[in-house]
Amino acid sequence: MRKNFGVKTWAYPMPVYIVAAYDKEGVPCCMNAAWGGIYDTNQIMVCLSDDHKTTKNIIESGAFTVSIADAKHVIEADYVGIVSGNKVPDKMARAGLTVERSAFVNAPIINEFPMTVECRLL
Repeated sequence: MRKNFGVKTWAYPMPVYIVAAYDKEGVPCCMNAAWGGIYDTNQIMVCLSDDHKTTKNIIESGAFTVSIADAKHVIEADYVGIVSGNKVPDKMARAGLTVERSAFVNAPIINEFPMTVECRLL
């Protein structure tokens, strides 16, 4: 059944983007990003406010990953979207998420999510 949403600035359904980056000590942090998508054939765009720990890490390191969360990990994805890395520095571990270092950029790949885009900050 079709539904007319009118003129909106979003597509439906929106994927759950989990953005991750290392801090200057190499500690991973991630967050749930509500706004993002394809920008060009080889670029992705995410809208992040400056006060997030992950945003600060991206600016410092110049790299990040964007994973697409799946239904199997909805609790973990929700947790990293609710809890602040500024207040809980080990929130990824508390969420039960593990990482490996990207072979292409200085950023963490979250092992539990099925798809990850490895990015350099432009």
